[in-house]
Amino acid sequence: MDRQILRELVVKNALEVLQNVLPTNITEQLERLDADEEEGDDRSNDLDEDRFFYEFFTSQTETPKIVVKQETNESNESLTYFQIVEQEMMEALPITKYNMDLLKLIIEDFGEITPNMLDTLNVPTIDQLTNIFLYSLMTNEDSKQTEETLILCEGTVNKVLTMICAIIAQKRDVFIHFPNGKEIQQNVRQFERFTEFGEYEFYNVFGALGTTDFQIKPPLSKYLSVPATDGKNIMYTPIKWQCSCDVSGFLQSSLVLIPKKENETKNSYVFEMNPLKAKLEAIKTSEYYLVADGTLTLIPFLLTPHEKLLLHAEQHNRALESKRKIIDKTFDKIRSRFTILNRIELRDATSICNLVETIGILHNFFLVQNDELYMAEFSYQAL
Repeated sequence: MDRQILRELVVKNALEVLQNVLPTNITEQLERLDADEEEGDDRSNDLDEDRFFYEFFTSQTETPKIVVKQETNESNESLTYFQIVEQEMMEALPITKYNMDLLKLIIEDFGEITPNMLDTLNVPTIDQLTNIFLYSLMTNEDSKQTEETLILCEGTVNKVLTMICAIIAQKRDVFIHFPNGKEIQQNVRQFERFTEFGEYEFYNVFGALGTTDFQIKPPLSKYLSVPATDGKNIMYTPIKWQCSCDVSGFLQSSLVLIPKKENETKNSYVFEMNPLKAKLEAIKTSEYYLVADGTLTLIPFLLTPHEKLLLHAEQHNRALESKRKIIDKTFDKIRSRFTILNRIELRDATSICNLVETIGILHNFFLVQNDELYMAEFSYQAL
């Protein structure tokens, strides 16, 4: 389908979904885009042209709530068996149809998926490519089961994951970014309201820092190999994912590290490698802090637990934990939605890092979009 026609169809569908929700000036943005096209404005990045919905949402002080229309069920008589199966699978994902279509458009606008790539994968359309990608990330099926269900060639799922994750991970700074001065102050106010122990309160906390681990079985060659703790004599390579987030669970930073030596498994080592450290050092004179666990100590711009012998240490630690556990809840949320993290099958270190970074990007994307299905049965305010 012609790209301009596809754009018009998605925009038309989005406007129908968002009618009576967004301000009327979204029409002005459409007119501005059309005017730029008529003037022959050759932009270096197609993402700036068609991602205006995403930019519009992120510019709002309050993200508008998207209410998806309930469409009548169309007859499946015109669909093939595999189209029906694919349709049923996508309906089972924790993503609204609108956000799924918007994500497809954004992936296409990154401009790196060519017809030759689709031919190589034997996947006819970008829609099907994105469906395979999302289904692989968010279901309990491994790659072999997905390929059997959709009658895909062996290895197609991992090739799709490798290709799309490499494309999306390059745009990480668009979706995962360290807060600016205004955002830091806003985050501080949110953290001040979020507490379970009012008798001992923190000030100038703008985020929570944490690290989570994943396992790659069997272990990767040239990387650290450690035995599992379940007594089954199974070896694996650990993955360290260190992130910080605000009260809503929005990731402010992300670093994925695959250790090659034993000392590289320490959270303190990961932090030394994390670009976040330099950013914190740049603002430490302003007395803003992240809360962290006891594995990161003696760092002036992190608030960590005190030893029990200190005065008021217990109150301090309880109050700190009430804020710090937000990052743990965020990791739990991500793991529950992106179940592929429990069964990573990719065997290339770069592809694995891209996969984890992509999951962080999608997490932020669905939070910004206020996706009702993604956020269902989960509330950060109810921690």
